[in-house]
Amino acid sequence: LAIPQILASPASCWNQRVQDQGSSPGFDDSPWATRVTPKLSTVHQDSELTGERMALTLLRLISGEVLPGYREYLTTEIVWRDSA
Repeated sequence: LAIPQILASPASCWNQRVQDQGSSPGFDDSPWATRVTPKLSTVHQDSELTGERMALTLLRLISGEVLPGYREYLTTEIVWRDSA
């Protein structure tokens, strides 16, 4: 569980709304983000593409390729929900 998910449910037990106390975005856009109150805003990333890129990079490293300063940037999307 991500920190925002852990905080959302206990906060409701004390009649506290997460967005009244601060922002709590999640990063993985898991289905869990819509099952809590308030629904959590998250950052969506393509998990399949991320795994594919990591595997290809690992294969490059295993083959002996040196990747100094290598960075991979993938697009993300903010999914606005009640917690923002």
